[in-house]
Amino acid sequence: MRRKILPVSAKMKTSPSVEELLDKFPESLFWAERSQSEIGSSTSLRVLSMSAGNAWSRSSFTSLSDEKVAQKRIAVDMLLEVIAFLESRKVDVGARHLVTSESELRELLIPRRPGTTIRVCRMFRRFQKFVEADPLSSMEIQPQLEVDAGIVGRWMRDLVAHKVGKNTLIAALGCLSHLSELLAFEYNGDNKLLRNLSSRYAEGHEHEVNQATEYSVKWLQWAESMVLGQFPASKPDRLVCGRMRIMAQSSTRHHDLKNSPLRLVNWVLNKDSSKRAAVGQCTETKTFARTWVCSRLAVAESNDGWLEATIEMALEAHSLTRGNDDHFGKRASMDRLHWDVGPPSGQADTNHVRFLMLKARGDKGERTFSDIEVVAFRHHGAKCTLPTLAQYLGLNRKAVRDQGGWKGVAEDLMPDRYMRQKQVLALDLQERCLAHFEDWRRNA
Repeated sequence: MRRKILPVSAKMKTSPSVEELLDKFPESLFWAERSQSEIGSSTSLRVLSMSAGNAWSRSSFTSLSDEKVAQKRIAVDMLLEVIAFLESRKVDVGARHLVTSESELRELLIPRRPGTTIRVCRMFRRFQKFVEADPLSSMEIQPQLEVDAGIVGRWMRDLVAHKVGKNTLIAALGCLSHLSELLAFEYNGDNKLLRNLSSRYAEGHEHEVNQATEYSVKWLQWAESMVLGQFPASKPDRLVCGRMRIMAQSSTRHHDLKNSPLRLVNWVLNKDSSKRAAVGQCTETKTFARTWVCSRLAVAESNDGWLEATIEMALEAHSLTRGNDDHFGKRASMDRLHWDVGPPSGQADTNHVRFLMLKARGDKGERTFSDIEVVAFRHHGAKCTLPTLAQYLGLNRKAVRDQGGWKGVAEDLMPDRYMRQKQVLALDLQERCLAHFEDWRRNA
């Protein structure tokens, strides 16, 4: 007997009606435009409203490597802007003394993780705007800018006055510390009192829970049926459902599956040469290049061929460029009838699946998913789906770490971070203890 994943209640804002979402889909839900200042951030694909005539834009890049090269170039440009501002205020930048030319400086500044550098530089822009508007930091009063606790304290109070997010003050201090170490300029704003202020500000906010909900059994079964063509859908529709289903089965992030080139995905066979699972290799993750494995078994036994169908469609999507592609899957075109040449995007995939969920209907024409279920769907919910169920079932903790790709005892707490409904385990403990007390009373 299969154990179902228990539903998770979550506070949600009032969602738009189905009709509104369907009407806006061609104009806003599926459209994403890359902004140079945002590439590499968690919101690098911003959903924009647009005119119906300005339909779907082709991918900006044909491969992940091209995208990363562009991210590094943007990160270097932003670091040079930071240096230019500091030097304009007569701050000595040590990085400048390590090179003899601008080209050497650009090469020296190339970051290993461009996304992090871009986020830090974006925060520094806020600091720069404050300095330019701060009377006590003007050129007349302070010809040579001193980045000390005084100016940092004034900036933090300004941020508080603007009611920024709970972790913004902590990020602001981290930004200046990071850049001062990277670029080697004098920074005396790392003050214990300011750190305390940033911590109190974060603790003073209501707890901002923004965790993705794990996928329900209903969604998993629906996705399998979509992949197998049991509902009207195009191949790009079916493939996006299949990729999300692989993510849930293998407990991988969207970024990790995207960074698993199809040429590194192979079949695991049974002794009779029948297919048992697919195994893939991520070329890049947040920590280390991990492998993942995905069983061909389905939630519903009748859907056990979903994985084979997904791999077959992925091969078709990569048919023209498979030898050169460094990613898994393709983004769908705006009409959802064809594949684009570029790699998939998490936000575009999420909105694509949400649209399919809005359209999903049962045998009697009733909606399969409610508005709340549609809005709650996020691609990161795949990562926590099986670890949540596995811990609820009390399965071996090392096996849970292996499933999630959490390496070694040092990351033993990672399954807890991805555990949804931790209170269910606590309730199970309480009920077992009370049952023990009841048995003790009977026998006393």
